[in-house]
Amino acid sequence: MMLKKPFTYLPNFKFIALFPLPMERLIREGLLLKNLASCFSGYPIIVPSLNERGHAVLRWADKILIQESEAQNKTVKGFSPDAQSAMLYHPWTGNISELRHRIVDALKSTSRDWLMPIDLGLRAAKEDNELSRSNGDGIFDEIDRILDHKEEFSLSAKEELELAIKNWCVSLNPETIAPLGVWLHDELVLAAIARYKGSHPKAAAWLQVPSRNVRRWIIAIKEREEERKIAQNASDHSRLIREWVREMPREGLPPAKILENMLVEEILHIDGKFDLTSRAKLLGVSIPTYRKKVKELNLEKKSTNRNKK
Repeated sequence: MMLKKPFTYLPNFKFIALFPLPMERLIREGLLLKNLASCFSGYPIIVPSLNERGHAVLRWADKILIQESEAQNKTVKGFSPDAQSAMLYHPWTGNISELRHRIVDALKSTSRDWLMPIDLGLRAAKEDNELSRSNGDGIFDEIDRILDHKEEFSLSAKEELELAIKNWCVSLNPETIAPLGVWLHDELVLAAIARYKGSHPKAAAWLQVPSRNVRRWIIAIKEREEERKIAQNASDHSRLIREWVREMPREGLPPAKILENMLVEEILHIDGKFDLTSRAKLLGVSIPTYRKKVKELNLEKKSTNRNKK
């Protein structure tokens, strides 16, 4: 060590450094010493800018909105589907700082329950635009989860699942309608069986259904396995549902009903994007059944609001 005489080597430590630009450029511009850069050049992890991480921008936006809403003592439910699409298409040259500044300014200037593109100072995305970025899968999603892990941003498994379902719905278009309700229910049943180490009777009891239902469902679930696996975001939803199931208590509403309500809630937020037939297909039910599910959800929400009062 430089402060000791005679000089000694440092103990066997491991150092990690975060650089704002490639090390070659920092050396070239005289902002980083070459011998110092060499200490960190063995195992570089190149983290793309925010606009190259797909739906990570929506996850960051939701978490920043929660924090800034509390700081400004304002109640905002979230971002409209148009705002979410606009954020996905925006280049975000200022990365997280730009995202935070736009959300802070929007909260100061709006009185709406849902932030719109105009509140964020963004142009609404055109339907014929194509995302030029990656889908955010892999190591960089994990990096995002590590970098944004702060106590005030800690989400429960259910909250993470709700956010993932929202992001999945926003990414769909009329040409890529999928029976999300059916697929999510499939993953729920598989997660329940895994929770009880393969016991169908115990899984059925937790799901609050007869055992014969699970035996009947599992046949169709296996038939849809390949279809679910190739679906965008399917693997992440499978993981999130398993984590949520592990946290869920045995009492309360049936888990399938809770999961269904999550999806219906998000479908209602994008009802301007899809017609009635498409919304029913997203839930994986007929149009009359879809209308019934929406009515049930609205009645539950009214009952909850009355109880709060």
